[in-house]
Amino acid sequence: MLSSFRLCTLTLAAIAGLASPTLAADAPFMDLALPDAIARAQKEKRVLVLFFDSKDAPDARRMLERTWPDEAVAAWLKEKAIAIQVPASDTKMKQRYAISWYPQTFLINPDGMHILHKIEGHATPTELIIGMSASLLGSSQQTRPGGDDSEKPLAWMAFANYLFTNDPGRSIECLDAYLWCLDHGEDHIDGFRTYYLEFLLQRIAYLRSYTTKATEALLSRRGRWRAAIIAGVSTEEEIQEYLRFCFWLRDEVDVLDAVVEMRNLGDDQELASRTLLRAELNRAVGRKLYGDILRLDPSPLQIIDARLSTLHKTPLEQRTKSGDFFDERLAIITDASCYFEALLASSRAGDAFTLVDRVVKDAPTGVTFRAFMERTNRLRIYSLTERLAKQGLEMVGDRGKKHILSQVNLIKTLKAQDERKAALEEAKRELDPTGDGDQN
Repeated sequence: MLSSFRLCTLTLAAIAGLASPTLAADAPFMDLALPDAIARAQKEKRVLVLFFDSKDAPDARRMLERTWPDEAVAAWLKEKAIAIQVPASDTKMKQRYAISWYPQTFLINPDGMHILHKIEGHATPTELIIGMSASLLGSSQQTRPGGDDSEKPLAWMAFANYLFTNDPGRSIECLDAYLWCLDHGEDHIDGFRTYYLEFLLQRIAYLRSYTTKATEALLSRRGRWRAAIIAGVSTEEEIQEYLRFCFWLRDEVDVLDAVVEMRNLGDDQELASRTLLRAELNRAVGRKLYGDILRLDPSPLQIIDARLSTLHKTPLEQRTKSGDFFDERLAIITDASCYFEALLASSRAGDAFTLVDRVVKDAPTGVTFRAFMERTNRLRIYSLTERLAKQGLEMVGDRGKKHILSQVNLIKTLKAQDERKAALEEAKRELDPTGDGDQN
């Protein structure tokens, strides 16, 4: 059985040092088959960490380059876990753990192979250690905290974790314990809420599968932040929490609804709207909120230029979500393509292509051209797709050309779809020349 893990002895201030990661020499994975890894973890009383990796997933590559080699991560694993890397080619493991996208990280108790925690997508060193450490609290607190423990956030989290892992039938008790941590932890440990917010929201969101009260709890707490944002009295921290509540509710649409609701309400609401819209820029473009995008960010070129310049000035080891800065080039390219679509749709083609030139100057790759070509294809401006293709094919290598040609080839499919749609509409008009439909 796993030995108890008492995070109580570790202060939040000490853990905060993880925000500035230092790279170790190699990622700390062991070259072991799963049965051997299980046997060794049981023998050494450690947990098992499985990292599902794919060479085609940018987030997986980023974790391999920066998260797993981090010295704090390596030290944690050395003491607590046996970690193995599972490639996408391992179809048996992929099916066993229902892996449909990458990367994913599992923390598993080798005694019974119970899943203790799962991280979907990219995680920084700090996020990884917080999630894994917090999920190990549990074996030391199998009853509801009472007496002196009744006001100890880590005791409540340990109790919640024990129920979460061992007794799904007590989901409401488990939910209440996590909510106590969310609502009262900060009263007893400074920085507790900020530090554990993501872990707590993830656990509460998972409990939605067992009780509707979990959804109600998330909605009610999100509603408080939303009301403050609409009233123009929210802090930046509250805006960021609102965004995380929306994420775990899988209701990012509410973010854009809030932006629409705040049109012309005042300067404070405009500042909040800008933060919200930038966080959900791709969805805003999908919803065709072009006017709001350019109202809040009228000069996209200045924004993208500043972000690219900052990126080049930032040392590699600081380019992580765990610190104050995270702005990868791919994220900048994606946002630039969103602004590009908004500019084109708003009859600002000159500004749109000036933006393209600035990004291409920094990243003349097939991925860059594909991002912009996806936007022109979305708008059905095929001549601009072909113009971008011609420019890109003259600049990139064979690998990059594949990205560009994929969008060129897509034109044929999109045109065929448009023709079928037009034919259907024409057939409807012929059946109902008046356009009034059946009025009987």
